[in-house]
Amino acid sequence: MTLNRRAILGATAAFAAAPAAGVAAVRSPSFVATPVAAATARGSVRALWDQVIDLSIRLNAHAYDTATVDRGTGLPGWMYVSGEANELGNRRYDALMAILNTRPESSEDIAIIARAATHGDIQSGPRSFASARLANAAMTLAA
Repeated sequence: MTLNRRAILGATAAFAAAPAAGVAAVRSPSFVATPVAAATARGSVRALWDQVIDLSIRLNAHAYDTATVDRGTGLPGWMYVSGEANELGNRRYDALMAILNTRPESSEDIAIIARAATHGDIQSGPRSFASARLANAAMTLAA
């Protein structure tokens, strides 16, 4: 079992252990967008998660564009487009990272951190980017 798998299993266990009220609150976001810095300063993991949900909804308006540029690398399609889709994707990724770097203050925070840890941008993006960089480095050395 790799370290990544252990982290995922730990996050899944933490999410499963969250009280029903915390889980219900995570499933019914208020869709209020809050700047990442302001939300972190208040210690509000919930505000950051609301921002992730809001940005995801707004990013869905670009679903066709992001799907058509998918290069099969595992990286999210928003990374390959410019303009609003790329900006929204980067803001969502920043909010997810802010959630993962915030100290939890409640069981609801733990449940949200577990959801952020299993988000597609976190699960596939960095892993695929690291693999692509390794492949590029190996090809450069072989040339």
